[in-house]
Amino acid sequence: MKTGKAPFLGKIHKTEIMTPDGKLRYVEQLAFPIRTNKGYRIGYVTRDVTQRKQIEEALEKRIVALSRPLDNGEEIGFHELFNLKEIQEIQDLFAEATGVASIITQPDGTPITQPSKFHRLCKDIIRKTEIGRANCFKSDAIIGKHHPEGPIIRPCLSSGLWDAGASITVGGKHIANWLIGQVRNEAQNEDEMRDYAREIGVDEEEYIEAFREVPVMSKSHLEHIARSLFAFANQLSAMAYQNVQQARFITERENAEQNLEKSIHEKEIINQVVMQLVKETNTNNIYSIIGRSVKKLLPDSYVIISKLEHDGNNIHIIESFGLEKYLEKLESILKIDLYKMKFPLDEMNEEDLKINRTGTLTEAKNGIYNLTNQKIPLPICKTLEKLLHIGKVYTVGFSGDGENFGALTIVLINDSHLEHKKTIETIAYQASIALQRSIVEKTIKESLKEKKFF
Repeated sequence: MKTGKAPFLGKIHKTEIMTPDGKLRYVEQLAFPIRTNKGYRIGYVTRDVTQRKQIEEALEKRIVALSRPLDNGEEIGFHELFNLKEIQEIQDLFAEATGVASIITQPDGTPITQPSKFHRLCKDIIRKTEIGRANCFKSDAIIGKHHPEGPIIRPCLSSGLWDAGASITVGGKHIANWLIGQVRNEAQNEDEMRDYAREIGVDEEEYIEAFREVPVMSKSHLEHIARSLFAFANQLSAMAYQNVQQARFITERENAEQNLEKSIHEKEIINQVVMQLVKETNTNNIYSIIGRSVKKLLPDSYVIISKLEHDGNNIHIIESFGLEKYLEKLESILKIDLYKMKFPLDEMNEEDLKINRTGTLTEAKNGIYNLTNQKIPLPICKTLEKLLHIGKVYTVGFSGDGENFGALTIVLINDSHLEHKKTIETIAYQASIALQRSIVEKTIKESLKEKKFF
């Protein structure tokens, strides 16, 4: 190379390589010229992107799976709808809080999760035999069948112990059973237990010893726990439906984008947001993702994220993007830290509350004066607008099922015009879904930790 110039230099090239142990890896390479006293040589920077590639492929597969019509005959897997690690934690908490065994299975009784608090009789004796295991799966399928009227409570077809179950559905389609139980009461007797031990071919004395270890629980107490189970299963069903809706929304948007001219920048931002939100459960992280993403779209604006406090009565600012160098000056003018200011919901007029629930990016008339519920005196608002060169102000709320979770506020500079309106509304919509899902999961976990059944 005499000139140090070539078409392939300075560009990222994607390729696949095979490692000595036979594994396929995905890499990106950047070639660049190196000047020496003997002319130019070529240097390479190589980056292994296998993990990123695998994550992208898994996400694409998940979105495709969730966007299938529910009635096309193809099954949507439970694992495609939920993070199994999170579900296992919820199941374990439920079992610990109630003192019953618990497991989530396919509609046919095949286990999805690991058993929680399973007793030796079921885990180490009955299910270790072919006949016993088959009877367990059959019983689980019956007890967990779709029954929207309430939980099914009945003796297990295998052990005779009392069990209960509730179905988990998505759009009316039965996708899983949440089963609890493995408790006994006066309905069982040891003669029947010995008969079944002989039927499945296990030692009678060991069977009876394990049976006596099973906790005693009244039927009314089990019914009480089963009703709570039914409520949690319905919550999971609602979450599953939201996940499907979210995936379908993504797919519909991708199909529409094929027929429309969209900027590469918008596509990249939306894809990044979707990839980050799909399994994000921390609400603060969700708010940060949205703020950073909108700031990328509108680098010359101020982006402010507000959040509804736990008391459900006040909104406060949790993050801002673009205001960093003004924060000290703002505190001096406002006489309070921007992030410590509270804006009571009951001081907002009904029209503003409705606007926050529409998902539409709406201009705030009279700028920050009305946006702050007139809590900041008008002269101070005018001073702030002059200091920050504030032009038009827009806001869109994060909401779901009629509840407000917070809002995204965009403050434009001087006479600039709002761009990427539909894309920002899409991002806010995705945030609302992610926030609602996160709040539901948190509520379930907290209720399980605090609920006392005994």
